[in-house]
Amino acid sequence: MAVGALALSLLTVRQPVGAQTVSVVVAVAFTDEVDLRDDLARFAATRLIALLSRKGVQVVPVAQMETALREVGLRPTDLTTLASNETLAHQLGADVVITGRIIRSDLDHEGTFVPEEPPSGPPEAFVTLRLRMMVIATRRISYADVTGRAVGGFFGLAHAADQALQQYVDRWPVTQP
Repeated sequence: MAVGALALSLLTVRQPVGAQTVSVVVAVAFTDEVDLRDDLARFAATRLIALLSRKGVQVVPVAQMETALREVGLRPTDLTTLASNETLAHQLGADVVITGRIIRSDLDHEGTFVPEEPPSGPPEAFVTLRLRMMVIATRRISYADVTGRAVGGFFGLAHAADQALQQYVDRWPVTQP
């Protein structure tokens, strides 16, 4: 199922006519699979939370997520199983867990990672994120890979990650009140 279609069914739970719409609580955790950019993983989690919040999604703050992970004895890298996601969600009172992995993080000078000649300009940054969303009640899982590009060193990587996350959030068609 596409991210947008799943998000549409997730973000609001319909009640009988005349009843209020119930918000869904989302928890977000990121890991760094390229083992180079731990700060980028924390930035990506914080940024995704901010972008989803702007869309009206109720999201667990990063600090609360990190505390809950410690309390249940998990790390973000452990969030690969249904059981670990359910454990975390129950600890946080979350209905949905989104885990993100940085699977590519490169600075590229004119087509080569290590330039043979001095670069003529700033490097182009590429970041690819693999996002997995699990709906706890149904155990439904959806995946999305998003890539962002920007110009510049580390800040370029942050801008590229931001661009990728914005693409992901733009696919969520529902805005909650």
